[in-house]
Amino acid sequence: MIASLLSHIGPAMRDPVHATQQTFRALLDAMARPGAQVDLPAACVDGIAAPLDTRGQPIAEGLVALLLTVLDRETTVRLHGEFGSDACAQYLRFHTGVPMAGPAAFEVVRAHRVDVALCQTFELGSDEEPQHGATVIVEVPAFDPKAAPPIVLRGPGIDDTRALPVSALEPSVWRWRMQRQADFPRGVDLVFVHERQLVALPRSTRLEEVR
Repeated sequence: MIASLLSHIGPAMRDPVHATQQTFRALLDAMARPGAQVDLPAACVDGIAAPLDTRGQPIAEGLVALLLTVLDRETTVRLHGEFGSDACAQYLRFHTGVPMAGPAAFEVVRAHRVDVALCQTFELGSDEEPQHGATVIVEVPAFDPKAAPPIVLRGPGIDDTRALPVSALEPSVWRWRMQRQADFPRGVDLVFVHERQLVALPRSTRLEEVR
């Protein structure tokens, strides 16, 4: 029966213990160095047969590896846009047991779907329980600091400033993110994924426009 399900849904990591450990270490590295590009080792995606999105295209292996690492039965996830396919939901439920819900602990979306209206649906946590703020995982087409808005990053893990490396979001979304800085420790943590690379912007990172 398991073999039949895997042939329908698709297998996950070949060595899930070591692969999830390496993926989690890469995520921690990205969170510790906001704005820096962190590579996922090839072992993190070994064996993954990525599910198809609503357009019939495989989801990026790096994104799948990240979701297989952070999701479980005690978290919740909400899939937006092209990620909202039955194939993707079935794949994640089978391999992680994660409930589908919204607002959720993890929000998964492609960059072109992100707007202020969507951002306003994300869980920010409370002053008493800020840890309930969502982690928003965004797939981007590339990391390109030269094409990004004139915004610098400051805060823990950054010696002075670091250029924003993400160019795929609308300026209004970045303004929304900057407005939320006054809510800290409430807020959302952003993780951007391109192929096998991660960039994180935890809520402790301050964004400042360069004038």
